[in-house]
Amino acid sequence: MVAADKNGVVQEKLSYDAWGKRRNLNGTAISLSVLNAFKPKFSQKGFTNHKHVDSVGLIHMNGRVYDPITARFLSADPIIQSPSNMQSLNRYSYVMNNPLSYTDPSGYGWLSKKWKQIRRVAIAAVAYVACGPICASMAMSARRTLDHGGSWKDAFKSAAIAGVTAVAFSGAGKLYDGAISNYGITSKLGQVATKAVIHGVTGCATASLGGGSCGDGFTVSAIAGAYTVATNGGFASMLGESLGESAGNFAGLLEVSTLGGLTSEAVGGNFSDGFESAASGYAFNSLDLFFKSAVVAGLVLKYKDPLMRIVRGLNKIDRQSDKLDSDVGQTSKKAGSAGINRTGKDFTPKTKQEIDAENSAKNGGINRCENCGIEVVPGQKSERGVTPPGNERQRDHIIPKSQGGDGTLENGQILCRTCNLEKGDSP
Repeated sequence: MVAADKNGVVQEKLSYDAWGKRRNLNGTAISLSVLNAFKPKFSQKGFTNHKHVDSVGLIHMNGRVYDPITARFLSADPIIQSPSNMQSLNRYSYVMNNPLSYTDPSGYGWLSKKWKQIRRVAIAAVAYVACGPICASMAMSARRTLDHGGSWKDAFKSAAIAGVTAVAFSGAGKLYDGAISNYGITSKLGQVATKAVIHGVTGCATASLGGGSCGDGFTVSAIAGAYTVATNGGFASMLGESLGESAGNFAGLLEVSTLGGLTSEAVGGNFSDGFESAASGYAFNSLDLFFKSAVVAGLVLKYKDPLMRIVRGLNKIDRQSDKLDSDVGQTSKKAGSAGINRTGKDFTPKTKQEIDAENSAKNGGINRCENCGIEVVPGQKSERGVTPPGNERQRDHIIPKSQGGDGTLENGQILCRTCNLEKGDSP
């Protein structure tokens, strides 16, 4: 890799082997002591544009931390992305042991990173088949709330808001049809403008109901509504003519929802929020939807026991998935620092407060052990004959003081007393 200034004059040259380990420009190996003391002139980013933590000889690949010497990640990929490939079964390996053909931008396999989004779409698709687009919108909203750490109560609330939103857009669709008919609006421009205003106002109201931005709701919904009129139904209309009404409706839901997501990003919002807002707007349907919902409700009541077993099974899978997510989260720990500032010294009172605050910010306002994840409690004044609890909060040097670790925030972490005793004087 070559780094040059704005005039094209080469300022630095760096070289790596196929597995990402730094080496001399002539291809010979660099000793570990030289590697640990290496400091690039411009950026710590190197091999495949990932951050090198040279003081400990590791590479931070965003999702996980990688050791280029052993050519292994420090934690497993949560999902085996290609079960038929024997190389993929080693979840610690780098790009299935084929670094000359592949790179790993995220530190995960693609399926691990997208699992929750795939699950939301699958749940929405099942709900759509069961009782139509309003149900799909409600199911996706509920699942999204759970995926972002919300409770079941929060999920039911978000589903209810999504349902109200979809019904509101159903009314907006009927209001548009009435306005076109009653006022004799025949020009394409007039129809587009009418659709944009009606759907925009509805989007503003429903976004405010959910605690969002009225302006963003108006923009996303107005553009999505105007698009369906301006393009005569868009791609969904053509698909419906060739494959049938159901295929056309489903394609229309995806088409308009995607447009809503892109519009939301364009105005500084979130793609998922725009996607779901536009999906709700598209979800106007006939009254037979409510009869379908009633039938589904009856089936749920009749078969509630086997359904509850399925739900418990899904919850078990969910907990395992969350545990895997937690395991992956361990790879985002700080690598520590040594030989930079306050080398071999204790943390100052101010630094201790900063360590506590940083840990609390990552854990929803409480302190947790960064090794086992248990909630920790502040330490008490030591008393003779009294053993402190195992979950006592202790600030630990990631790289021990005896090994040149710094007494800084970058080298600080919170451990419970039990994990700190087990760690001892090892990094």
